[in-house]
Amino acid sequence: MCFVSEASSGWLGPDDDKDGNQYWSKSNVMFSMIQYMEGHPASAPQLTKVLKAYLAEFSRRLEKVPLSDWSAARW
Repeated sequence: MCFVSEASSGWLGPDDDKDGNQYWSKSNVMFSMIQYMEGHPASAPQLTKVLKAYLAEFSRRLEKVPLSDWSAARW
């Protein structure tokens, strides 16, 4: 499975590191992938790798740009 918008860092989609709201749309994609894996177990190894890479990059970015405003409340 290939994700065209997956960066080498693991980030999904466009790189928008301006503020803490950057995480919300990516999180919805992440939750969608988890639901897809539940319905299509054969995709689990590939999607797990993508999700692990994304979450590692998410963690690195949180140190530099924390959640802010409503996105912080939603998490």
